[in-house]
Amino acid sequence: MKKLLILIFTCLPILLFGWEIDTSAEIIYDSNILNLSEDSLDEFKDNLKNEKYDIETSDDLITAFRLEVKNQNYLTGHTQNHRVLMKYNKYWQNSLKNNYYLGYEIQQFFSKKINLKAAYYYFADIYLNNYTSNTETSGVYRRFTYDKNVWQAELFYKFAQHFSAEYKFQFSQLFHNKYFTDYDAEIWENRVELRYYLPQKLRLRFAYNYKISEQQQLKTEYEEKVDPSYEADIYFLGIRIPLHYRGAYFYNRTTYETRFYGSKLVNDEYHLGRQDKKWKYESLVSFDLTKTIRAKFFYEITRRYTDSYFDYVENDKQYESYEVGFSLSTSF
Repeated sequence: MKKLLILIFTCLPILLFGWEIDTSAEIIYDSNILNLSEDSLDEFKDNLKNEKYDIETSDDLITAFRLEVKNQNYLTGHTQNHRVLMKYNKYWQNSLKNNYYLGYEIQQFFSKKINLKAAYYYFADIYLNNYTSNTETSGVYRRFTYDKNVWQAELFYKFAQHFSAEYKFQFSQLFHNKYFTDYDAEIWENRVELRYYLPQKLRLRFAYNYKISEQQQLKTEYEEKVDPSYEADIYFLGIRIPLHYRGAYFYNRTTYETRFYGSKLVNDEYHLGRQDKKWKYESLVSFDLTKTIRAKFFYEITRRYTDSYFDYVENDKQYESYEVGFSLSTSF
């Protein structure tokens, strides 16, 4: 957190010259805020394990506020963009799910066809659920929370009139609370994306992301109890269709992920021999509500299927959720 604040204040002198502010507000309905399985949802609704759940409801209404302060300069002889980002998510029935992130981005253009972007983000107070801890033998349920650092570098190149390519490298660090340090991890991602620009501003996007998560726990007597390390292949397919009305467009993206857990620990039943397959479908319509306000309506549905040596793991980790909402954004 301190590192990011230093970074922000370091960049403020730059932002004060020609700064601009973008802001947005969203209202979102989430049908399954903890991504609970069908069995877990029934367990929660029937009050069978009250100590396992700190939530008031399994669904919730979320209000999200986003602020972006940015500027553009030509100190290098080419366009250079700076952005400071802040976002806060407020859950109306389950305040323990409230979270926020801060970030800083710098984008350097070398020509109209080539640009490079670097970014840092800090995500705080991410709550997943209540679980028993491997550092205790009491069987007491503890809140599973973590913070996350994310570093990114992106290279964009438009190599033909109708085609462009993008490569993104991302490195993340997950820091959990004292009960779940055995889930601390470093995550490495490499993503390539190809875009096809058709006539009438129609666009197609295809991307592939290879992801590796490595456990980074300290050497303790609990280290052999769990190994959440995994590898994942993630595929994206998107289409953007202009609607020729108030700058409107429709966007749809489908994401498919296969995740392979590498645990070799015979007692690590939640990770041993486990494979997840996850589908996500996202659709949105965006348009100019007025000359200064843009509106967006969106919907997404996520389904995860789990294969495991153990039936109860499959039943516990498979889930379905959806979100629906709208946002208003403006600049000044």
